Formats: sequence, C-alpha cells, structure tokens
Amino acid sequence: MPLVELLLENNPLSDKFDDKSIYVSEMRGRFPKLMKLDGVDLPPPISFDLEEHSLPIPIQTFLCNAEGGSIVRQFLQQYFSLFDSNNRQLLTQAYHENAIFSITIAYPYGTEDKG
Repeated sequence: MPLVELLLENNPLSDKFDDKSIYVSEMRGRFPKLMKLDGVDLPPPISFDLEEHSLPIPIQTFLCNAEGGSIVRQFLQQYFSLFDSNNRQLLTQAYHENAIFSITIAYPYGTEDKG
C-alpha cells in the first residue's frame, strides 16, 4: 500500500528545507503517490501509464575507452554544478561562440551501429 499522506511538521527533516517546493519535490521523489504533506493537499502527481518494460534499460556509459570516463564525469560534474547555480556566466567558457551543437561518436574497429 503506497504512502498517500505524510506529517513531518516540526520534524528536523522538514526544517532542513527553506524552499517549500523543493521539500514537496523531495518527499514526492521518495513517495510518488503522496497526496497530502503536513496537512496540505498536494496537486495530483504527474505520472505516465507505461508498462514496466516499455522504457529502455539504462546504460551507464557509451565510452569506447573506459580511461576517458573519469574526464567525462569530471566535466559533467563541473558543468551541471555551474548550470544548477545562480550564476551560469561561467558556463560560457565551455562553449565556442559559433557552436550550435556537436557530437562525436566512434565505434571500435569491427563493430557497427545496429540501431
């Protein structure tokens, strides 16, 4: 039976959140069917009627060379840290002034895209 109502008012956990929307989002992330939080009715959760096996299986990495993984992870961590901050100005260093979109995909010798 999924949890639909939760009362954490005056609980140290609820006091950690200054932003009410983040608090609601975090609780909904843990309890997707939550309809009432701290005595307040929540809007209906957004959900999709998908079969359990209809989504693709996530793959951690598509890197052909595992040694490059640490560089990619470091870049992504720094990029999204700046992206999620209040000042995205520092992200301009990650872009070429004429860039629109670029992607590089290389398949190891002897393999091909079967997709």
